[in-house]
Amino acid sequence: MAGRGTDHNPLFMDQVPGSLRLTVWVLLLVALMVLDHRHHWLLQGRALTGRVLDPVFSLLELPDQAGRQLATWLVEQQSLVARKQQLERDNVRLRVQLRQWQALLNDQQQIQALLQPMVRASGQLQVARVVALNSHPFGTRVLINRGKAEGVETGMAALDSQGVAGQVITVLPHHAWVMLISDPDHALPVQLRRTGVRSIVVGRGRADELEAMNLPLSADIQVGDMLETSGIGGRFPPHYPVAVVTHVQRVPGERFAHVRVRPLAELDRLQFLALSWGPEPS
Repeated sequence: MAGRGTDHNPLFMDQVPGSLRLTVWVLLLVALMVLDHRHHWLLQGRALTGRVLDPVFSLLELPDQAGRQLATWLVEQQSLVARKQQLERDNVRLRVQLRQWQALLNDQQQIQALLQPMVRASGQLQVARVVALNSHPFGTRVLINRGKAEGVETGMAALDSQGVAGQVITVLPHHAWVMLISDPDHALPVQLRRTGVRSIVVGRGRADELEAMNLPLSADIQVGDMLETSGIGGRFPPHYPVAVVTHVQRVPGERFAHVRVRPLAELDRLQFLALSWGPEPS
C-alpha cells in the first residue's frame, strides 16, 4: 500500500504546478487586457511595433508594385512603338503626297509660263510634255507625248516659255519627234528686233550656242541684240524670241560677219513645249 501511495504522489504533484501556471498566465493576460483597455498601457508598444514592422510591410509590397509598374511600362512601350510606327508611315505618306503636289504645282507653273507670251498663232496652242531625249554628237531631238491623234502635224513650231525650241519633224499616232534649233540640220529665219535686219540661225550641235548666217559686214549688229522669228516660211509665229547675240567678228575681205548667238530656250532642260501652227494669216 505504501508502495502504491509513493508511486501516485509524484504524478499528482506534476499536474498541480501545470494547472497553476496556466491559471496564472490567464489571470495575467486578463489583467493586462483590463489595464490596456482602461489606461492604454500597450498603445505605445503597438505603435513601436507598427513602426518596426512598417518597413517590412513595404519591402513585402515591393515585388507586387514592381510587377504592376513593369506591366504598365510594357503596355506603354508597346503603345509608343505602335504610335511611332504609325507616325513614321504617316510621315512617309505625307512626304510622298507633298512631293506629288509640288510636282503638280511646278508643272502648272511651267505651263502657265509657257502660255503667257502673246503668240500670234492660227488656232490654239497644243501643250506637250517631253518624255524622251535622243542626243547625238551633232544635235538633239526630243520625243513629246502628243501625236497625230491630238492634231500634231509635221513642221509645227515647238516653243518654250523663253523662246523657240525647234520644230516637229516626225509624227506618230500619240507621240512626235521634235528637232531642236541646236541641231546642225535646223535653220530658222530670224530678224534683229532692234533694226529689222534679217538672218538665218543654224544649229552648231551645242545647246548653248547657235550661228547667225548671212549678216553683211556693214550690218548694224551688236552684242546683246535680240533675234526674233521673222515669220518667213510660215512655220514659226513672227516676233517670238529666239536668241541673244554673244559674239560679233568682222574679218576684212569676207562678205559676212561671224556672229554667235545664245538660244533663249532652255534646250538642255526642256519639260514642256507649246506647238504652234504658224503665223496668223493676214
